Amino acid sequence: MTDRTLIRVLLAVALIVSIAAIFGAFFNLGLGNSAAWTVVAASSAVIAAVVSAWTSTRVLERQEDAQLPYPYPYIDASSRYQLLQLRIQNFGGTTARSIRLRWDKPLRDHQGSNVGSREIPVLMPQHSVAEVIDVDFAFLTESRMLTTQARYCSRMPTAGISNTVSM
Repeated sequence: MTDRTLIRVLLAVALIVSIAAIFGAFFNLGLGNSAAWTVVAASSAVIAAVVSAWTSTRVLERQEDAQLPYPYPYIDASSRYQLLQLRIQNFGGTTARSIRLRWDKPLRDHQGSNVGSREIPVLMPQHSVAEVIDVDFAFLTESRMLTTQARYCSRMPTAGISNTVSM
């Protein structure tokens, strides 16, 4: 169980216990008892705190996710005149290490050699590396379909991440 799941479970338990306390107070003490209304007020405060904590936890998780490395491969036809490039850019907030693309169907240039098979040791945030695929008219006139998938693999501790990109 991850930390995120544990926090959500604990918040859900606090919410359920607070709602149960409200029903228990009314069932055991009755509507006319002031102690029951004190329990309702206290439980309502706990419910409001749980809702607030749930929202702030989600914001924190999104900020943490934005700091993870996010290398994204794409075909770049606009950076160089008449050249198609395989470009990998790190859109994440931290350095990506040991980037390797695994292709379902290898991407090849006009000579038949594999493109995008080398490992990239380090890629800083918002930076990119490119590898020439082919001259655009030669690549596109061979009626090759760009329907392949690349999976990003890394040896980082957070590398349970496997991004799949269709090209």
